[in-house]
Amino acid sequence: MNDDEFLKHAIMEDDHWWFRARRELLWQLVARRIYPLPQRLLEIGCGTGGNLLFLKNYIPQVTGIDPSPLAARLAQQRTGLDIRHGNFQEIPIHEWQTIELVLLADVLEHVENDQAFLYELWSRMADESYLLLTVPAHSFLWSNHDICLGHYRRYAPGQLIALFAELPAQILVSRPLNTLLFPAIAGYRLLSREKERPASQSDFFSMPAWLNTLLWAIFRLEGLWFPLRLLPMGVSHVLLVRKRSTS
Repeated sequence: MNDDEFLKHAIMEDDHWWFRARRELLWQLVARRIYPLPQRLLEIGCGTGGNLLFLKNYIPQVTGIDPSPLAARLAQQRTGLDIRHGNFQEIPIHEWQTIELVLLADVLEHVENDQAFLYELWSRMADESYLLLTVPAHSFLWSNHDICLGHYRRYAPGQLIALFAELPAQILVSRPLNTLLFPAIAGYRLLSREKERPASQSDFFSMPAWLNTLLWAIFRLEGLWFPLRLLPMGVSHVLLVRKRSTS
């Protein structure tokens, strides 16, 4: 992702409807499905720190790492947390034994070889630790937004689950995310293909406060039935996976 997008995220992600509702729903999922609650979280690809700024209110130890020097610096400034610049492979092996939850929030689609990435991550994670993972869904929604953000793909749910087929993994939750707004977003993405737009322009932009609040409220409504899978399709997909003991 280019530096302009990181600067944009740092300005808007605390209040933007999509970022705000997503992190609130992800925490709701963690609070309902992981017991006891994790005491240490690592976010890989933490960007400019919006998720960590929120999660540090609930988890005693949160830290992040990002390959972008700009993103890591902005995250450090915004959160005051231990934010590292680099890749997760650079984290010392002994540290992984204390990490109970790993967060990959819309990261895997940025990785060219996603299976190798997950296999290497799994080899480092502690037994019985958890991975919370979100990705953009459905290849037919591919648009300039994906190109701008540096995505390699969007995922079908089965394609995502298949990545864990040969790993010691238990999938606890697999469900669509951002379902109520799916028709509107799908329509916008499909129609925008017919219009000329700058190649560097994503779908993250400022909007009137009333509209931002309305979209947040609609997205956030999913929390009422989050344990269930009532709608078949969403703009994103979320997995909660536990690493099975290998001993």
